[in-house]
Amino acid sequence: MHALGRELYGRLSTMAAHLTKLGASLGTAVGAYNKLVGSLESRVLVTARKFAELGVSGDPLDPPDQIELTPRQLQSPELADETA
Repeated sequence: MHALGRELYGRLSTMAAHLTKLGASLGTAVGAYNKLVGSLESRVLVTARKFAELGVSGDPLDPPDQIELTPRQLQSPELADETA
């Protein structure tokens, strides 16, 4: 029984480390997406809207929304201590 508990605890520790890495990757992906949206709004759409002013197209160019969510941090002391 003791060996089983130790094995489970080790696996939970490994899983917590994977969760931490995944959360960091999600944060990086959201940051990259938001930078792309910022570039689209400030550089690309500004120039593209000039086509509408010239009468080339009247279709609206709506930018995508920014993603402002951040991954939730592990709070359980058993898991948070292992990933710190």
